[in-house]
Amino acid sequence: LGRPDCTHHRAAHQSSLKRKSHSPLGAQTTSWPSRRLTSVKYLTEFIGYLWVSTEPCDVACTGCRAQEELNMVTVRVFLRVTGEPLKRAPVVVQRDTEDTPAHVTHTDRNGVARFAIDGGSGKVLVSGIERYHGHLAGEIPIGLWSMTQAADSSEGAEGEFPDGSNAYPGMTTRSLQVDGREVVTDGEGYLTNPAEWTEAFARAQAAAEGLTLSSEHWEVIRYLRDHFAHHGTQAAVRDMIKHFRSAWDSERGSNRYLHRLFPRGGPQKQGNRLAGLLRTKGEH
Repeated sequence: LGRPDCTHHRAAHQSSLKRKSHSPLGAQTTSWPSRRLTSVKYLTEFIGYLWVSTEPCDVACTGCRAQEELNMVTVRVFLRVTGEPLKRAPVVVQRDTEDTPAHVTHTDRNGVARFAIDGGSGKVLVSGIERYHGHLAGEIPIGLWSMTQAADSSEGAEGEFPDGSNAYPGMTTRSLQVDGREVVTDGEGYLTNPAEWTEAFARAQAAAEGLTLSSEHWEVIRYLRDHFAHHGTQAAVRDMIKHFRSAWDSERGSNRYLHRLFPRGGPQKQGNRLAGLLRTKGEH
């Protein structure tokens, strides 16, 4: 019968089967099963209609497989010492553009948890502890030395970011309300104490600058913080372009597109500001 092999093709096939026919009383019908089965051809088509309506998509459907792979994020959790998979562990994926963790599942016997989401930027929590933050795509391996291992917090481990206020006498400062408390920034919105950065600060400061953070904004913010945590310096624009051309594509990874995302000074100014990092050299 030439059964369609994916849900999209199946819907089109069902639609094509709804051909008009006439009853003895002149009434027209446009769908099965009220249609008169007046020939072997119609009977064959009717059986095909029932088949494609009730059967799941064929395992050989390349179209559906491609769509599933495109939207599938796989988290693999294992113990570093033995390589043993961590079974039946609750795993949560929280996208940065969502307020609540909508995606929760448990690892299987291979230590794998799968999530059908659109990707973007976010966090992965294992047994309630943050273990990963960044781009959500493909396989995300999470190796643990032990279940009591310190969290890989997106707010940074102790010593990764400067701690203490860099405000000086006569400096123009502003107060920003973040989750019911005051956070002090300089006149442009840079944190005077980078250790006070939180995701809530990034959202509040972005709102103050008239910017709504998308998944792309969050990917840049997390990249900037991760780069500083590993290198001790802010990422140069050329580093960002190289990274995002690889992570996204040549158009979205371009200098022009990154400046379009962060219109008030580009990713090196507005991006660093929202990421809680200090001014880069030469900005003062």
